[in-house]
Amino acid sequence: MTPSVAVGFPWRPTADRLAGFELVQNWYESALPDSAQVLADSGHEPFNRAASRNLAVRMAEVYSPDVVVISDADTIPSPAGLTAALTAALDGGMHYPFDKYLYAGSDCTPGGNTGGIYVCRPDVWWAGGGMDERFSGWGGEDDAANAAFEALLGKPTCHPGFAVSFWHDGECRDLGSRRWRPNSELQLRYNAARRDVDAMRRIIAERPA
Repeated sequence: MTPSVAVGFPWRPTADRLAGFELVQNWYESALPDSAQVLADSGHEPFNRAASRNLAVRMAEVYSPDVVVISDADTIPSPAGLTAALTAALDGGMHYPFDKYLYAGSDCTPGGNTGGIYVCRPDVWWAGGGMDERFSGWGGEDDAANAAFEALLGKPTCHPGFAVSFWHDGECRDLGSRRWRPNSELQLRYNAARRDVDAMRRIIAERPA
């Protein structure tokens, strides 16, 4: 079975991101020509990736897809990894269409990653808790979501291949600052509950309605 797909992008335009996002959109249009694309901005200040990803899934659900791809607007997966993830996502788990990450900037640094592109059925996104919108700005939301998905759905599957993320400036990445500290504390709580379903559900239940 070839699943129907909707692709959601958490997205707020900035001058340094426009060219990269155009490449990403064009890539998905070529790779998944029959898919719908939605752009989601929750309106938070600063930009809230967690809330915008949740919004992207809700917007994608309008198209009743079998599978949603929630992709950062600066990231492209390998074709083989995406194909494998789309097919496997019908199993009810969380899938990443890569197992290595390449930051394409001045140094093209490879590394690991727990976010960037999520592939799953829409109902699975919510069964895994979605994303905690208490994370402000950038930092911690991917690791927290990965811990919640592991606790509630089973360990996410990383399919072989590289994802490429285009360098850009302009994000609020003030790691270690007073503003960022609540992100870190919340992330640590999620990580501690990774193997405790009841504890994870209690953390999720704290979220504002």
